[in-house]
Amino acid sequence: MATIAFLGLGQMGSPMANNLLQKGHSLQVFDVNAQAVDALVTQGATAAQTPAEAAAGAEFIITMLPNGDIVRQVLLGKKASVRLFHLTRY
Repeated sequence: MATIAFLGLGQMGSPMANNLLQKGHSLQVFDVNAQAVDALVTQGATAAQTPAEAAAGAEFIITMLPNGDIVRQVLLGKKASVRLFHLTRY
């Protein structure tokens, strides 16, 4: 199964991440809400302190963030937490 970085564990992200865990994927999760992260860690996810840490070694990055500006900031901004060196379309 795939190793997946999951960024954003709100109302949509948490259930989606949980479904991936239940299917046997390995998840490295990040959210600004520590309780949301802790809830998935009890299900088998690995907690990350930053989006970059979550993305390290992941085959895929899934973002479930509040808006496009935050997605761009995390993935593409000057102070991006995640650096995309290789982008593959699926």
